[in-house]
Formats: sequence, C-alpha cells, structure tokens
Amino acid sequence: MMEIVQKIIMIWLLFINVTAFVLYGADKRKAVRGKWRVPEATLIGVAAVGGALGALGGMLVWHHKTRKWKFRILVPLCLAVWIAAILFTAFHDKGGKEEPDTVLVRTLGEITVSASERILSDNKLWFIEEETMTGNIEVFTQSSIRIKGSEGTIYLDTIGMEEEPHDADFIFITHDHYDHYSPEDIAKVISDRTILIVPEKMAETVKKDIKGYADLVPVKPGESKEVNGLKFETVASYNTDKQYHPKNAGFMGYVLQVDGKRIYVAGDMDATEEAKAVRCDIAMVPIGGTFTMDAKEAAGLINIIQPKIAIPTHYGSIVGTKKDADVFAANVSETILVEKKLLK
Repeated sequence: MMEIVQKIIMIWLLFINVTAFVLYGADKRKAVRGKWRVPEATLIGVAAVGGALGALGGMLVWHHKTRKWKFRILVPLCLAVWIAAILFTAFHDKGGKEEPDTVLVRTLGEITVSASERILSDNKLWFIEEETMTGNIEVFTQSSIRIKGSEGTIYLDTIGMEEEPHDADFIFITHDHYDHYSPEDIAKVISDRTILIVPEKMAETVKKDIKGYADLVPVKPGESKEVNGLKFETVASYNTDKQYHPKNAGFMGYVLQVDGKRIYVAGDMDATEEAKAVRCDIAMVPIGGTFTMDAKEAAGLINIIQPKIAIPTHYGSIVGTKKDADVFAANVSETILVEKKLLK
C-alpha cells in the first residue's frame, strides 16, 4: 500500500513541477507582451503544493520573478520543506539508514541552495548593470535633465539650475513652455562650444534669447541626425485628448544615442502612436497628468515600448506629486526597472 502511495506522490510531483516550469514561462511571455498575467498567488501556490523545483527552474531559465523578494524567499523555502518531508519519510521507512533515494534527495537540497545563491547573485549583477546604464543621468526638477557620455554633456529642458557649471556640449529643447524653456537657466550651463537643438518653430526665438553658443540646429519631428558625433532622432510630442500641446505646434521628443544606449526623452505628451513606435533602452516619460499623461497612462505606454529602464519625469513640483512615481512604478511591468531620479 505504501509503495502505491509513494508512486502516486512521485507522479504528482513530476506533473506539478512540469506544470510550474511551464506556467512561469507562460507568465514571463505574457509580461513581455503586456497581456493578462497569472496571479502571483497561483505561481507561489504551485510551488507550495509540490512544484517548487519546477518554479525555481522557471525563475532561473525564464529570468522571471527573480527581483521579487517573496519569490526569492518563498519558492526555495517551499522546496526545502518538501525535501525535508521526503527526507523524513525516507529515513523513517528505512529505519534511519541512508539509501540511494535519500542521497538523491540530499543532492536536490544542494541544488536548491546553489540555485538560490545564483538567483541572488544574478540579481545583484543585474542591478549593477542597470545602475551603470543610468548612473550618467540626472533629473534636477520637472523635466530638467543632464546626461553625460562619451559624446559629451547633454542638457534637456534646462530649468531650476542652482549651479552654473557651463559644461554643456549639447542643449536640447522640447518646446517653449516656461517649465521647459528658461533662457536664464540655459545661460548657467551654456559654453562657447554648446550646440543648441531646438524645434524649428522656436529657432528665431532662441536666437534672440540666448547668446554665446557655438551653433543652433532646428529640427522637425520624424528626423534622424548626427551633430558633432551625437546621433539622435526626433519624435513628435503632443496631446491626444487635450489642447495644451497641439500636434501642429511642432513640439519634440528625442531619442539620443549615448554610449551605445538609446535614451528616449519624451517631452510633454500623451501616449501617441509615434511614442508607441519608439524603441529604446531607457525611457524618460512625463507622469504628472493635467498637461500630460498621468502615472497609469505613462505606465501603459512603457509596457508597450518595453525599455529596460523607465524614469518618470514632469511631476513633484508644478504638477503631480511624488506619490505619482509610486503609482507609475506599481503599474509598470516587472520586467522593466523603474528608477526615480527626480532630485527636487
């Protein structure tokens, strides 16, 4: 009778572990595509009822849920409990004598420890890699950004500068609203080598307002350019359901190629078709609402374009609150790292 029960348990364990492995893979696929997801309670549940080895394998193979502490703790814990239960049963049945099947279970335990260590190690390395990708990016306030790379020091929508570094190689302007275009603050970062990249319709205004730069490059949406070694693309930036940023105004977002990474700085906009077509490694999008997308709408856009990293902007001062960044992060797919870089 006991042998029959053991066979049933072994068949169950085989079935549930295969199921767990496939389920984790399917959920990762859904996450990447932004589709309906398998509930986390279900994923942990299959581990608890015997599928922990398959779940742990799924985490490693599919690189799924490895950044969530409850999975990194509970899945190995479930596996340890099942191994302990099997060990206890094996020793009890054999009168304490270690048999080959017990040795196998002990080996599984060693595999569990090794796999858990790998998840933790991979996760640390992953974070080091991503932090390196964005360590050169600063968000001072609103959408005032500085990016440093081998191509030079790049500023976008410079406002609210407290220091006067005069270190700009490039200054990009998305549009002429006061919270994005401030000649007084641009004067604090400009130098005689600075190249200004501005929407075509702003060119004459900028020439009158700003002095002491090396060159000015007017641009229109949908262009690809290389200026003094910096490659970039322009993306139309406008509202779809409000009138603050009309499409015909020629406002701009930019995709910059810095140190081999594509960085999308969206400007003030909604989830436009042009924005949905952007392909980038890092996306910096407005989340404050009222004049732009709100946090949930911005997260929806990020889940479509699937960058490695998303950085929220345009909140916390003029419009939007610091809590909007939390709402944004909660609604972004877990396959995408959200970094909150706003300084004030």
